[in-house]
Order: sequence, then structure tokens, then C-alpha cells
Amino acid sequence: MRELGNIGAGNATTALSQMLGDRLVRMTAPAVAILAVPEVVAWVGEPHLPVVAAYVQVTGGVEGHAVLLLAESSAQAILQEMLGAWGADGSGPLASGSTPLGERTVSDLEASALMELGNVVITSYLNALGELTGLAAIPSVPSVAADMLEAVLSSILAEVGWSDAGVLAIRTHLQGEGAAVEGQLLFVPAEGHLSRLIQALGMAGEEPS
Repeated sequence: MRELGNIGAGNATTALSQMLGDRLVRMTAPAVAILAVPEVVAWVGEPHLPVVAAYVQVTGGVEGHAVLLLAESSAQAILQEMLGAWGADGSGPLASGSTPLGERTVSDLEASALMELGNVVITSYLNALGELTGLAAIPSVPSVAADMLEAVLSSILAEVGWSDAGVLAIRTHLQGEGAAVEGQLLFVPAEGHLSRLIQALGMAGEEPS
């Protein structure tokens, strides 16, 4: 799993640097784990932490949902890095706009930037997963949401119809020219696909209890 984190972070670093016009971006994955669902919220943060999520449905050889979770303060920092200015009035947190993200609305430009960030980071890790396992992992067009951590995770787990035994979790550190933030990348497998993923990674017997 450590190799998955390293390759995914390397892919994401290259893609994000290109997206930001060759500005220096470093991304690392200091922790990778397979967690039981009750452990996920505690691993990510406080249940009522305001977060922004970019998520995709994954189809192919391994199926499920992948989500990039950022604390709202981290999303602000990344948007400043990407857009160079913060929202319509520069006052943050997420500037009011016309694009609904769950209970919030943000500007169309911010929503588009968050979708692109999620697309780049999630696709980078899915490509790394494909390289290591030979399993195709094809993402849908990303969606974004903003709400409390517990609400976002509950919504995604319900959408998956989750009944499997764990979640693949990757902690990421992103360092741009002016921002240093932490995010969490979660892959929630469809029923039966966690075992397939674990076997492909050569980790048989490491399912969470």
C-alpha cells in the first residue's frame, strides 16, 4: 500500500504542477490504511468538521466511489493557490455564489476549480492503482459537496449501498508555493470489491475486522 501512495502522489504532483503552469507543487502520502467504516471518521477528523469533498463513481475491474476530502480551511488555501484570488469579495470562507454544494453555494469558478482538483488527484491515484494491480479503475465526472464530515461520509456510503468490510484511506500532504495543506483520499469499494482489491495488492488476510 505504501507503493500505491508513493506512485499516486508522484502522478498527482506532475499533473497539478502542469495544471498550475509549472508552478512547484509537491504531494506526498504519509499514511495509507484499510479501515473499518466506524474508524473512518476518527481517522479523517472531527464528525462536525466542515469539509469540501470531490467524489467520483469508479467502474471497471474494481468498483466503488473515490472521494477527496479537504477541511474547508484547506480548500480555501488550495483555491487561493489555483485562482490567485479568493472568491468574489476575497473575504472567505467559501464565497457565496450560484453553484450549490449540499447546504452551501459557492461561485461557479470555485466549484469548477474544486472539481478539477478532485479529478486530477483522484485520477492520479486510480492510475497508480491500475499500474500496481492491473485492474482498470475508470472515474466518472467528479461532483463536489460541502457539509460536515459525518454528513458527507454518510451520504457517500448510502449511495454506494455499502456492505463490504472496509475503506482504503490515503492521507495526503500538498505543498504549493504558498499553501501547505492536508487532505484525505478514500476509496469505498462496492460490495465484494474490497477483497478483489486486497488480493490484487498482494495483501490477503489484511481485511479489517
